[in-house]
Amino acid sequence: MAGCLFEYLIGNTKKLKSLNRNERIFLSMILSQYTTSTTKNILAQKIEAIQLSKTKKIIKKYINLFRFILNYGLTTGLNIVNDVLRNHYTLLPPIKEDQIRNLLPTVNLDTDTEFERIDASYNLIIQLSDILKKIGYSRITIVLDKFDEDGRMKNNAETVLKFLVPLLTDNKILENPNIQLIISVWEIPFKRILTEVRTQKHFCPLLLWTTESLEKALNQRLLVFSDGEIVNYKFIFDNEVQPDSIAKIFELSNGNPRDLWHILNSIFLKQYEMDSNSNKISENTIRIGIVDFVKEFNFYEYYPRNPKAKANSMDIYSYIKHLLKLTTIEFTKNQLSTQANTGSSTNNYVVGMENIGLVVNTGEKNNGGVLYKINDPKVIYAIENGIEISKK
Repeated sequence: MAGCLFEYLIGNTKKLKSLNRNERIFLSMILSQYTTSTTKNILAQKIEAIQLSKTKKIIKKYINLFRFILNYGLTTGLNIVNDVLRNHYTLLPPIKEDQIRNLLPTVNLDTDTEFERIDASYNLIIQLSDILKKIGYSRITIVLDKFDEDGRMKNNAETVLKFLVPLLTDNKILENPNIQLIISVWEIPFKRILTEVRTQKHFCPLLLWTTESLEKALNQRLLVFSDGEIVNYKFIFDNEVQPDSIAKIFELSNGNPRDLWHILNSIFLKQYEMDSNSNKISENTIRIGIVDFVKEFNFYEYYPRNPKAKANSMDIYSYIKHLLKLTTIEFTKNQLSTQANTGSSTNNYVVGMENIGLVVNTGEKNNGGVLYKINDPKVIYAIENGIEISKK
């Protein structure tokens, strides 16, 4: 929010005329504490641009030169008068003539650069939003996204959860008519906060990529990176490639463009390895590329491990190891216990897998037991094709 504001002000410094001195100092504090600058000099220049008008900046630039010239002239004149007086009145005390007297007072045009540390709070956001409206913004939208790319979150669902809950349960900011808050987060941490967030009161859509939307995104990506030569992704496949093989690529992408790029990257690399002169992807290459994708996939991207967890605690790879021992993708707790030898820990395993979205409750029963289904297409593919998945 602060960064966007100062980018706007750089090209619209006239907007600052509507702000009083206190508001300018507040903006300077925001600039100093909540944005980044390459050097202290650059920061000082930005603060000066906020606090001083154009006229004051010009005066500050030339005032010291003018003061020196005027003070020098006045000092010279006074020294001449003093010499005349001393010639007539010899008892007068001597005056130092080798110093330029500071006869004209200093004009204080310095900027305030020392600020008390103010923690981010609701009141601070409201103050900033009031200033934004005053300088011309009619609508303020705060977007929070890409939590998985922020190193402070450590790609951990629990850490993201702790960060989001205070925001999503603070009705003061959620119901403020002057601020629109948009938060985008992946499904796993969102599901864990459903019991604490009033999803009926606030708009909480689940964003899904359909196969059609993924195809459009892929076509656009290929169009750009081929300099307009490829307008349809189907042109990159050999004529022998079966529709089911292409459908499997989109199925394994799990409605995620990033996974689709990763699958295709594995296939491209395998095709180049097998035939570097080929300009089409073969049926066999798709099969081998998909196997490499499933085996090499970093499952921590979907199912983050708690960084504070013990080395021997269960994580996604431990769960997958048990699931790979199943003969079908649907199972009961009794079947998991029998086929994967999970014993008395079976219930805890199922609860853990359900909490992270690896398996889902189908709502059906089999021989009196609740029927669960594996929810990750990569794990399903590994079971169906006898592929081993292990932590790298």
